[in-house]
Amino acid sequence: MNYLTYAAFSLFALAALPTVSIFNLAGSAWAQNASAHSITISHRKVQGKNTLQVTQGDQVELKWQTDEIVKLHLHGYDIEQTVT
Repeated sequence: MNYLTYAAFSLFALAALPTVSIFNLAGSAWAQNASAHSITISHRKVQGKNTLQVTQGDQVELKWQTDEIVKLHLHGYDIEQTVT
């Protein structure tokens, strides 16, 4: 099993904005077979559990919610996305 901790994400706040958005790392067809995990960032801190447990090779969908615009970078992968 691999463990993915929220500490593995670099969060860079770009501007304070009281909106809630979700971004998915996968398309809808791919995501139907993925295990989904919701992650909430509030006041620049990740809320709830700080570790996701998945099996290597599994498809994983990350659903993000935030109270301000942030840029996320997933270490170990070439994935960077702005969440608004």
